[in-house]
Amino acid sequence: QELAGDRLHYQLVEGGGPATGWVSVRLKDKVLLLQRPDLCSEQEVPDDIPATPSSPSQSRPSQCTQKEKYADLPEMELRKVCKEFGFTPGGLEDRELAPALLERLELVGRASVVELKNEIRKRGFATPSGFVKEDMVQRCRDILMWEHFRLGELRRVCRELQLPHHEGAQTREAMLQLLSDTTWQLRGIPVWRLPSLILAFGLLDQVDSLEAKDVEELALMCEKRGLPVEDFPEQEVLAERLRTVVVWEHLPLEELRRECEAMGVPIDGAVSREPDAVGEDLRPQGGCA
Repeated sequence: QELAGDRLHYQLVEGGGPATGWVSVRLKDKVLLLQRPDLCSEQEVPDDIPATPSSPSQSRPSQCTQKEKYADLPEMELRKVCKEFGFTPGGLEDRELAPALLERLELVGRASVVELKNEIRKRGFATPSGFVKEDMVQRCRDILMWEHFRLGELRRVCRELQLPHHEGAQTREAMLQLLSDTTWQLRGIPVWRLPSLILAFGLLDQVDSLEAKDVEELALMCEKRGLPVEDFPEQEVLAERLRTVVVWEHLPLEELRRECEAMGVPIDGAVSREPDAVGEDLRPQGGCA
């Protein structure tokens, strides 16, 4: 569906395996995936996917245009520009992709908020809170760089972010998944506990809507759900309280049981999936999540 550096976002057409996900098209000099020209039109074939041996790869004007701005820079000047964006050519899986990556990072700064939201979500990451363009641009640029980083550089990023369990991740895909999960965790959404990414994005839209409401609206929503409301409530506290319940409503039954056990809520073998029942059984007290 989409190529980002050496990683391809795929959708399963037939056979077994995950319905969608990300895979690498090459590993160092070894090609892992080849394009099928008979299945893709000229417009649909991504620029960077290698052609099959029986079909010579065609030069595309868009590919040349993408790289020409930075391709002829002297090495020291190229390093300087890369550093301004927060990476070094040596940190990439293929340092020859540095000019094309720089062009993409620059284009991100000219994208609209809606375009940035789509780019971030297409890659399975959560968008930052508030839809502030500067935050969206930085998130999108971070993702683009991470997708091009070699394994050692991704380990450095995870270590600097103090991500748990990063030492156990042995592949680039595992590291990228950790980074993706972190963006969801920052929004209070345990994406790894949800049955699908589609459901997670629907939940994220609800959380975005909650965070945009004022105190009066949130207080009314809490009262309707039987949630506590302080005499002088704060918008962030009420939004967090409602977010917690909304997350519970989206958890699979088994995950909901685990949540009950973790909170010491007796279930006696019966947990309803009805939204009102979820809010009643796992009602946060005093604003705790």
